[in-house]
Amino acid sequence: MDYNDIGHIDDDEHFPQPVKSKLLQANKALVPGELARYLPGWQLIQLSAIRWTSHRVLKQGVFVLVRPADRSKGYKVGCIAHVWQAKKRSRVSFWVCYTEYERGNIDPYYQLRCIRRSGSNRFARIREIFKDLVLTLNVQHNCVAGGCELSATGRVCVEREESEENNATVAHKDADCFVVNSGELPRNKELVEWADVPRGEEHIQHLIPMLEGGLAAWLGAGGSVSNDKEAAEDD
Repeated sequence: MDYNDIGHIDDDEHFPQPVKSKLLQANKALVPGELARYLPGWQLIQLSAIRWTSHRVLKQGVFVLVRPADRSKGYKVGCIAHVWQAKKRSRVSFWVCYTEYERGNIDPYYQLRCIRRSGSNRFARIREIFKDLVLTLNVQHNCVAGGCELSATGRVCVEREESEENNATVAHKDADCFVVNSGELPRNKELVEWADVPRGEEHIQHLIPMLEGGLAAWLGAGGSVSNDKEAAEDD
């Protein structure tokens, strides 16, 4: 296994930084007019990717949670379209242009927070101290809402070896509907609050009276209940 030397670098001093990889021709974009007007006199260079931290890379297709300039409007979700480096004399800054996604309801099938493409295009600066970008998001396509279907692809290469049977893959019908994967939620308080995924207590409320009745019957028959603090001290 290769040694990841940047995994032990202090973020505040070394990030963000451009990733040294070639920008594919298919991903090249014109300088966004709004960004150019916002940064008059700056040289704007499109990058293939930006290393945000030792473990996070910002590039096309990555979803991010954005802190808007107007803090009263709450966080926004965006899918990165392209990333830019801005230069002016000795000054350098990094920017992402993204398509905004609106926060939706909790999907009844996945039980995850939905997001839907709004069509609005925005840009945000990647700051070292006060970040416009809060974090990257782990999302998956909402195949139930999109009506996506499975199709057999025949033999495919899996980890450099040809498979021996037909493989079923999903053909996504749109790029508009996604859900935020709850596997990411424990990592960040702001994301947990934004996603606000129900924990399921409302589905067991009808059991509370039964549990209380059972506890009363247990105590009435001479049973005892240990104190959590005392039990912990005994352990």
